[in-house]
Amino acid sequence: MSDNKFYLNCPYSEKDLCKTLGAKWDKDKRKWYVPEDVDRNKFRRWWSDNTAERNNLKVIK
Repeated sequence: MSDNKFYLNCPYSEKDLCKTLGAKWDKDKRKWYVPEDVDRNKFRRWWSDNTAERNNLKVIK
């Protein structure tokens, strides 16, 4: 099974918002990620440059 999860850099103080938007918690990696059936653009504020680049997404700063 491949690990193609789109991980986010979400601080603890914003975890409730992240969860409300549809993110899921990966307990092993201890990071939030966007499930495949959820629009990643809703999570731009928590994208890392590396994650976006790896997934061929443009980071807008």
